[in-house]
Amino acid sequence: MEEGAELAVTSQASTKVYKSLSKPVEQRTTIHLGAGSVLEYCLDPLILYKGARFIQDTTIKMDRDSSFFYSDIITPGWSEDGSNFRYDWVRNKLKVYQNGKLVLFDHLLLEPDEELEGVLQLEGHTHVGSFVIFHPKASREFAELLYENVNEVYPHVRFGISDMDDGGIVVRILNDRTQTIEKAISHIHTFARKELLGKGKISWRKY
Repeated sequence: MEEGAELAVTSQASTKVYKSLSKPVEQRTTIHLGAGSVLEYCLDPLILYKGARFIQDTTIKMDRDSSFFYSDIITPGWSEDGSNFRYDWVRNKLKVYQNGKLVLFDHLLLEPDEELEGVLQLEGHTHVGSFVIFHPKASREFAELLYENVNEVYPHVRFGISDMDDGGIVVRILNDRTQTIEKAISHIHTFARKELLGKGKISWRKY
């Protein structure tokens, strides 16, 4: 994206990964953000079916005064009897560089055991969502306001917020339903757009 450009983009539909017989499926994305640009990159859920192995590697190279919003959701596929399919593993890597300096390396590795809900990282849950914000005004004070707001609106949803010195925030959400995480992420996105960009809610109009 060139200097001062603004773009809100999403995927066309959910990404579905089926049994990977010989080698894992890979999706690699590199994005360059010029000074003062704004990118809102919000993905539909990643659905992993039985035997799936998936690598998602996203690299962001941005200017310190550009802005980046990112969201994704990882969810297990379903079988005809309603039980969860067991995917083999997923590696989700997000690397963010500001002016050439690595400021975030978020590596989420999930390898289900006998029971999908037993994955240690998910604390007994089956679905995980992430929302990442890089903005010059994404301070610790903003992170605290965001936490209070989300906790008030979604007290039943388990989530955590981490802030970084370089104007970055990572939100992780755990639940057992894709729709619940989607609603929480949409709420977070809308709150961040209003407070940081001075804009209203996005209507993707996909359904």
